Amino acid sequence: MPTQFSALSSRLLRQARCWVWASSLWVCSSGWAHPTCLPTSRTESPSVHDRAFAAALVDYVQGRRQAAQQKFSALARQGHAAAQYNLAIMHARQEAKPSSERAAQSGLERAAACGFVTAMLALGEWFDSRERGGQHARALFWYLKAAEAGSAEGQVAAGTAYLMGRGVAADTTQAAHWYRQAATAGDVGAQYILASLYERGDGVSQDLRLARYWYEQAARQGDEAAPAKLQALAQQEAGATAPPSPSGGN
Repeated sequence: MPTQFSALSSRLLRQARCWVWASSLWVCSSGWAHPTCLPTSRTESPSVHDRAFAAALVDYVQGRRQAAQQKFSALARQGHAAAQYNLAIMHARQEAKPSSERAAQSGLERAAACGFVTAMLALGEWFDSRERGGQHARALFWYLKAAEAGSAEGQVAAGTAYLMGRGVAADTTQAAHWYRQAATAGDVGAQYILASLYERGDGVSQDLRLARYWYEQAARQGDEAAPAKLQALAQQEAGATAPPSPSGGN
């Protein structure tokens, strides 16, 4: 095996977490429980399928698209969810030869059925897009799947759908629920929006203390608007607690 290939392959296999590769492709070492899906092993003991997946990634990164497609296809047929996802992305980006939107969608659906959360989120974005006619109800179905699986991005997308009434009747209580989940996971945008909901009492009981807390969390992560909101809340609270001005008398 060439030294360059071996070194890059080893680095890919040592990754302890899942991460996006080359803008859209995915490297993942975690397993899936669905009986028709091919589980992968832990990173410290990679299986033959993990090594084949890493080899496909090396081909992709080094520009050998046809070889990558062939390797991803072989793994996808065996139920390797990350390979199904990556192959679908190659079809969506018209890198596969031949490319097909039907193949892209079905690949994402197979990966999602294996519990691959990134594929669930991608399907939400797929159906939300103008190219697919803005099928917001179908998009929300997948955003909720991703949200329920713990994706902060899915939680934000679901919260936004409920807040704006996209694919479902507007429901600020549900919006607040999903924004709260994402905010707790550290999503700065969700933290700011949740703070504003508490400030207004929209979908939640008005609570300026919680509004201040979430604005503080957003500010700590660099949200540019949050400091001004904190200042406004401080002024509002100071005005509410200030003693009454003395009137008349000697």
